[in-house]
Amino acid sequence: MKIWQAIVLGIVQGLTEFLPVSSSGHLVLFTHMLGCPQNMFFDVLLHIGTLVPLVVVFRAEIFKTIKSIKKLFFLVIATIPAGLAGYFFGDKIEEAFSVEFLPAAFVFTAAILFISEKFGSKKRRNIGFGSACFYGIMQTFALLPGISRSGSCLSAGNFLGIRGEENSDFAFMMSLPVITASFALEAVGIKTFGFSAAYIIGTIAACVSGFIALILMKKIAKSGKYSAFSVYLLLLAAAIILFS
Repeated sequence: MKIWQAIVLGIVQGLTEFLPVSSSGHLVLFTHMLGCPQNMFFDVLLHIGTLVPLVVVFRAEIFKTIKSIKKLFFLVIATIPAGLAGYFFGDKIEEAFSVEFLPAAFVFTAAILFISEKFGSKKRRNIGFGSACFYGIMQTFALLPGISRSGSCLSAGNFLGIRGEENSDFAFMMSLPVITASFALEAVGIKTFGFSAAYIIGTIAACVSGFIALILMKKIAKSGKYSAFSVYLLLLAAAIILFS
């Protein structure tokens, strides 16, 4: 892999991990466009790159969650559905990692972002057991490439009437076990480890762009308005259909 390719993929991973547009879908698309071979070790490094800004930006919330049995319980509950789906349907999910699947998945993400913004509950609620389950169910869809994890979780909050910092903090805190689990599962499957300048620079690019995207999304999520991302995803889906 060339250095410029690693930088592009790193930036794509960092930005799209936290923007509600699907990092997995964009990596499938850009890997195909750039003609890069799939490399599990590089994927692991990219996950590490995006894990760093998440831990740094949410360090205060992480400590609060660890100290609060109720918050920790809700986070565990919200993680279970995706964990079960990944365990039982992992092979089927892997089959969906192709460019042909992306347009439908991007349209789905665009739809839930738009519908949750326009028709979500106007009654303000706080996170409880039922809402944690709903966050978890919505996150399960994001196991498929092109369906955004952050978009699904933020939309869950909009649907339920959980807005502002409570929604964004919980949605992004849910990233921690998911990204960590992805990193661990991919690391187990690595047969060869090979550091290179391209891999290291790509990881740094993912880390820096991840910081930018996460700080930006924290501000956007307070408003609960994602229409611009819906438009982007629809245009991207149309472009893939027209030019693939």
